Amino acid sequence: MLQDLISAQLISDYTIVELPGSTNDLQGTRRISEAVGWLVSQYPNSLELCSQLLQEYIEDGIDREFGKRFYYDWKERRSAGLPSQEPGVIIELYNSVLQFLSDVASSEHLCDLSWPITEFSEPGGNKLLPHLQWNMPDHLAWLKKAVLFFQIPYLDLPPLGAPWLPVCHMIFQYVSQIASSSNTRPLIQSQVENLLSKTYQKWKNETSGNSDEDGPSVHDIPWDNILAVCIDHKLRDWKPPKLPIAPEAVSEDGQIRVYFFKEH
Repeated sequence: MLQDLISAQLISDYTIVELPGSTNDLQGTRRISEAVGWLVSQYPNSLELCSQLLQEYIEDGIDREFGKRFYYDWKERRSAGLPSQEPGVIIELYNSVLQFLSDVASSEHLCDLSWPITEFSEPGGNKLLPHLQWNMPDHLAWLKKAVLFFQIPYLDLPPLGAPWLPVCHMIFQYVSQIASSSNTRPLIQSQVENLLSKTYQKWKNETSGNSDEDGPSVHDIPWDNILAVCIDHKLRDWKPPKLPIAPEAVSEDGQIRVYFFKEH
């Protein structure tokens, strides 16, 4: 077995310590102390692993990689009097950030680490020491799926001359895909309906009813606000895929941790 571990490059060096058969022999204590000292001298550099709860990992990553860019663009467009960014561009950025986060959380390089020491691990792991299954391929595949669960469907910008009511219908159809259940759907639909009502009222006040159109144009629709509502709802409507393959991944209070390299 030792030779197999060496061949698999799971052991870089080793030493053999002979211990006396009696626990009363003080030589045994001395030799164990020397062996532990040798282990400490061979201890590798810090793994530079970071740890977060799964939901925190996703929310922090979205805020850092997507939110700051999204709201900066939103502010700049408002200041310049420009219409909202097209929905497809916003969705592509948001989904690509989740793809990046899923790749980091499930990096194949994590599988190369032989960590932690079995005796020190605990179910669910903690901030410093992961659980024993944390970097197994099946668990990493589940983590990837769990992060990608928060992606949202693509939405094309309707034709510029599209009538108001059909566009609203299309938007509500899209929004209905965001909610995870019929119980949460009314909330997000109400929020989007409020945004569209304000947009319509603003158009009506500006045109004073003197328009050949039946409502605001496609460019007048606050796509950025609508998608912000959808993304916020998706993140709050926390319903990950079925339980992890590894029961050890879940802590006593039902939390799941993500471990990833610090450089990311």
